[in-house]
Amino acid sequence: MKKLVTFLFLVLNVLSFSDTFNDNEDERTILKQEQRVEQERLQKEFQKREEDFNKLKLEKAEISVNEIKFHISQINLEDEENLLNEIERENILGKYIDKDLGSTDITNLVTDLTNRLIAKGYITSVATISENNDLSTKTLNLKVVPGRIEKITVNEDKGFDNLKKSFLVSTKKGKVLNIRDLDTTTENFNYLESNNMTMEIVPSEIPNYSIVKIKNEMKDKFTVSALTNNYGEDKQNAIWRGGISINIDSPLGIGDRVYFSYMTVHKKKPLKKIYKKLRMKLQI
Repeated sequence: MKKLVTFLFLVLNVLSFSDTFNDNEDERTILKQEQRVEQERLQKEFQKREEDFNKLKLEKAEISVNEIKFHISQINLEDEENLLNEIERENILGKYIDKDLGSTDITNLVTDLTNRLIAKGYITSVATISENNDLSTKTLNLKVVPGRIEKITVNEDKGFDNLKKSFLVSTKKGKVLNIRDLDTTTENFNYLESNNMTMEIVPSEIPNYSIVKIKNEMKDKFTVSALTNNYGEDKQNAIWRGGISINIDSPLGIGDRVYFSYMTVHKKKPLKKIYKKLRMKLQI
């Protein structure tokens, strides 16, 4: 009887395992089918995007071929702030003079000028086409629109914050914004280790103007350190010396620093006492 029960138990386990195996096999089959369907979908989507991209390239090429072009023998660039020097102008404009230019070519010219401005740090200044243009005269008029600073704010602009602008900010409102000036300002603030400065450039409501927002939080304004050195000349003058230093960052709130240090110096033994000891030793 026991053998029969054991046999039935084994048969049931085998059947149960077989069902589980079949279930797992079905799940794997379904998963593979789903993965294959997803791969086919992604492949079709990629092919469609590639076709759309090629179609767009062809359309742009057709527009470039079919667009109206004018022979330009002279290009005038209005740059009141002289953000670009003569050599830079000649290098860029020279590639487009005495050529047939269409809208695409003029856009590329304006882009080249703007990229040069950005490379020089004038990140909010742009080159654009002037309002008065008659390409039938073979003359193209362009201009540089400088991006200026409307105002600079430091925290809430209260108390010493206004003084910080005078001592630490290397530009001022109304000037053409140059990222290099702002980099210098960042270095001026970071000169003090206790400063934690962040800067943000946001558009102004005034066209072609920006607002520079500076936030600075000071931490560990006071620093106390223990000092030691072995600058002593001999044992009589104490070879090893100890001391203390105190550093105070921006006590006046204008990016200044005050530093105090004190080093111990052993008193020299009087020469008379040394002479007496030597004399006593010699007498003995």
